[in-house]
Amino acid sequence: MNGAPLGITLAMPLCGLLAQSSGGWPSVFYVSASLGAAWSLLWARIGADSPAEHSSISRDEKEFIERSLANTTSNKLYKTPWRKIFTSVPFWALIATHLGNGWSFSILITETPSFINSILNFDIGANGFLSALPYLSMWIVAFPACWVADYLLKNKIASNNFVRKFWTTIYIHRDIFNFRFLNFFVLFSAQGGRGFALILLGYISYNTTAAIVTLTMAVTASAFMFSGFHINHLDLSPKFVGTLMGIANGLENISAIIAPLTVGLFVKNQESLEEWRFVFLITGFVTIFGNIIFVLFGSAKIQLWNFPTEDNEKQRISYTENKGP
Repeated sequence: MNGAPLGITLAMPLCGLLAQSSGGWPSVFYVSASLGAAWSLLWARIGADSPAEHSSISRDEKEFIERSLANTTSNKLYKTPWRKIFTSVPFWALIATHLGNGWSFSILITETPSFINSILNFDIGANGFLSALPYLSMWIVAFPACWVADYLLKNKIASNNFVRKFWTTIYIHRDIFNFRFLNFFVLFSAQGGRGFALILLGYISYNTTAAIVTLTMAVTASAFMFSGFHINHLDLSPKFVGTLMGIANGLENISAIIAPLTVGLFVKNQESLEEWRFVFLITGFVTIFGNIIFVLFGSAKIQLWNFPTEDNEKQRISYTENKGP
């Protein structure tokens, strides 16, 4: 998942340079399409359905992955419990934060260059590099953020439920952590940190340095989502994780499509800070609202509908014991 911010980091300045070249804006689309096609061919050549079927994986790596998935994989096909999935409160809470993420991340990716150009007054070349800076920061921060999450879980310092919500939003459980320095860490976590940073961005854009720093913080905060809601589908139902991800991610993409369209409704004058401020306010509140829903109603506990039949009761107990808190 952390490949996405790295890809954006490379694409933003490249697009700026291509737009300034003799090929102009069309070259951005030609190069992007060519790279996408090349990657698809490479993926078709080296990809595999499972570690056991991969042509070049080492024996040690294959055994490590298969041991890790021993309790979550099965060759048996189960009937998808559609009714129980769509009436699951934790799943709808997860969808809520997906919608907020799709909305705000789409605004950041598609509208940041326009904002930097119109409000911060940077040319297209500098714009590309400045637009890439937040995603470079996100890519770097994601590694320690995920490592800390794994450390807390492996050492049973925190529960899955705590880590998912802590890394997603403004959430702290007084019975687990009482360290003051974590207050800043929580505020900087994925959705909550991004939402507040976007709201703040609308009020400090008169200061170029402060605006760039705040914009960088808004995107960097997203690094925490990889150990937060982004893998909550696996917590809820290892058997139907693909179905859950497909539904949630599909709805998130719809949100991501709608979000930039609203900018055209509210920003009539690209150089109007007040109009941009309104966009950031809406985006911030949508993000935070989705977060609140996830904190209140989300869960990292495996759901009963993951085990469709009574024959799987022993498997449910075994899985729960192996998974830990």
